[in-house]
Amino acid sequence: MNTSQSLEIEKAIGPLIQALAAHSIIAVGSQVSDSFGNFVVSFRGASKEFQIIRDRGQLIVGGPEQQELEQAGLFRAFPGFRELETPLMQWVKRSEA
Repeated sequence: MNTSQSLEIEKAIGPLIQALAAHSIIAVGSQVSDSFGNFVVSFRGASKEFQIIRDRGQLIVGGPEQQELEQAGLFRAFPGFRELETPLMQWVKRSEA
């Protein structure tokens, strides 16, 4: 990943990456589309493995089963990281309990 791609991801979801890291969930890989600014960032922790995908400016969580995402309120597109942050972090914290 080049520097401009890293900056694009950091600008879009940087605070979320930091919040996840505080719960031992780290970014383990990423891909960025140069032409549209879409990206996929893969995350892994002790009890969670998932991706955050930006497609057409919206954020989507991928990886877990649809039912698990639905129960967590994550089976939908989010307009930005602030709208995604609360349900995602609640889902992460429930898995720690």
